This record gives sequence, structure tokens and C-alpha cells, in this order.
Amino acid sequence: MKYNSETLHGLEQALFSLHPKAEALYKAILVIKDMNSEVVSVGDKELIFHGFFYNKFAPVSEKILFSLRHLGRFSKVSDIRSRLIFEEPEFKKGLSTALTALKKDKKIVIVKPSGSNKESYYGYHSWVDEKGRPLPDKMYKE
Repeated sequence: MKYNSETLHGLEQALFSLHPKAEALYKAILVIKDMNSEVVSVGDKELIFHGFFYNKFAPVSEKILFSLRHLGRFSKVSDIRSRLIFEEPEFKKGLSTALTALKKDKKIVIVKPSGSNKESYYGYHSWVDEKGRPLPDKMYKE
């Protein structure tokens, strides 16, 4: 049976807008139904399950946020890229534009221990103290 993906997407969005946890519950149900597979299809999207949901079709900025959540600490671009390649081996996109946009939108912060751009570490605002230093459990690895 064919369906209109725009209609399905609209229905999914309506469902997800009913309650803040609706989308997470919907995805959890799909994972439980398909526990034998690491790849779960949701509508016209594929999600790869490794403890978190990875959306192969998400914008690069969302993929970066996924990587940071999974890494759980301030990370270099190379660490973020490695995590993305682990989830999506064919990932080849650049990260700098998306990182700049995330910083501008105040979704992430950059820590530069030596003041040099060569040593930039990216993480969430909640991972720094009031002086802008990384919390001990979120500290980057040199």
C-alpha cells in the first residue's frame, strides 16, 4: 500500500505535539517491536539504535548534538566526527558550519584551553561552571 509521506509526517508531528514525551515513547515502541535489528525504520526515516536514537537523515547540527550527548564530555571535532562515522560509516559532511551555527544559537559552548583554535573543545552549556570552565566529569581529554 502506498502512502503520502507528507501526510504521514503531518500525522507524526500531530502525535508528537500532544505531549512532550510522545515522540520518545513512539520511538521506544518501535525499537521494542524490532529488537533484533540495530536499524529501525520510522516512516521514511531510518534510526540506528545504540543506546540513543541516531537519525541518519537529520541535519548535521542534530548529529553533532547526538555525538556530544553520547560522548558525554567536551570533545574535539575529530572525536565528534569519529562518533558520527561510527553511527553512519558513509558520513562525509563538514562540521564547521554546523558547529558555528550551534554556537551562535547558544546550543553549545567552545572551550579553548590555550586560547588557540587548534585546541577547541565543544560541549553543552550545562557542562560548564559559572566561570565557563568544564565541570570535572565533563572535562575534555587531551
